[in-house]
Amino acid sequence: VEQIRPAGGGIAPDLTAAISEIEFLGGHTRLFLEHPQARGLGLILDGPARYAVGQPIGLSLPTEHRVLFDGQGARIEKDPAVLQDGSRQTAVSR
Repeated sequence: VEQIRPAGGGIAPDLTAAISEIEFLGGHTRLFLEHPQARGLGLILDGPARYAVGQPIGLSLPTEHRVLFDGQGARIEKDPAVLQDGSRQTAVSR
């Protein structure tokens, strides 16, 4: 997903994954990530990145780019963590 970014700025991550492989691509670094409920996660960062294989990394998934599904596999049209005023709930269990 092109919109996944490392979490930062004191904001809790939406998802935490483990780094399984690091590939340096000159001006970029590609991180291959593992999470038990998400396959094929990867992250491309500008410049050299100072991470290690096995290190956990918090990820931010912007709400405008999320596609959510219920337990039966049907798409949920609205993120239940987003309140009517557009703000996010702060206590969301993952």
